[in-house]
Amino acid sequence: MNHVRSLIAAVDGGGSGSRLIAVDEELRVVAYARGPPLNYAATGPERFEEALRALRASLPASPKVLAASLAGVSAYRAEAGEALRRVFRPRRLILMTDMEASLHAATCGGDGVIVSAGTGSFAYGRRGGVEARAGGWGYLFGDEGSAYWLGREAVRAALAAMEEGRVTGLSRMVSEALGCRGLEGCIRAAYAAGREGVAGLAPRICGLAAGGGEAYVLLLRGAGLLAGLALRVYRRLGFSSGLVYGTGGVLLGCGLYARLLSAELGRSGVSLRLSRAGPLEGALAAALGEAGLGGCVEAGNVIRSAGALEG
Repeated sequence: MNHVRSLIAAVDGGGSGSRLIAVDEELRVVAYARGPPLNYAATGPERFEEALRALRASLPASPKVLAASLAGVSAYRAEAGEALRRVFRPRRLILMTDMEASLHAATCGGDGVIVSAGTGSFAYGRRGGVEARAGGWGYLFGDEGSAYWLGREAVRAALAAMEEGRVTGLSRMVSEALGCRGLEGCIRAAYAAGREGVAGLAPRICGLAAGGGEAYVLLLRGAGLLAGLALRVYRRLGFSSGLVYGTGGVLLGCGLYARLLSAELGRSGVSLRLSRAGPLEGALAAALGEAGLGGCVEAGNVIRSAGALEG
């Protein structure tokens, strides 16, 4: 079948999971799959290749073009590229960082700056072939303003209150969310929750912040950190258009957080425009462009039709 011989595929791989979408030359979805984490720096080569094989199993044939957006791949492009070629055997491979793919999705391949706050965080920009980034160091050393950062700071504030014998909005929220009681119990519960569990507190923090108090101050701090990442890239590249794109689950899912970030950027004369097109859409747009089948508009339509678009 012609559409099997001419697959166009895109992969979005991060620290919490991965997704693959493939279409034929008439832009009909042939495969859509979810898989294990694909952050090369975190998984290491063996688990990385195992995760690729789990995704490859959903394809009926090797793709004509494969575009892969991978978190943590900046320092491992050669190794990750070799693994992708071994497993998928594409005729053409486009390997992108999640930063590059997010910007590609927001600007349709044009120049600009994007700041992302999902489980992790980063800012990235490109202008006239020159690139710059800020953050994206991972949860141990960075991810400021991200869902994980918000959750961690909320847990820290809650534990401090418990240690002092105080009950606060954050301490009640953390106890309820983690199903724990008392200082020792909540310390154990927070460690057991892990990175994803702690990041999962972000929506509750957003809801609590609507009433002001510690949670609001926490969002305000996070917004300031995200603005700092974006402005470092913006100024380094010499932009003067006054626009930064914002994306990522916590920004798109918490209107108050987005408004606070917009206000922080506004103090420097920069506007915020939210982009709901994520790395998978950016990777698919790049793959379709390489195959001469369209770009961002077509990629967005395909992903929405597959029910795969996520904020």
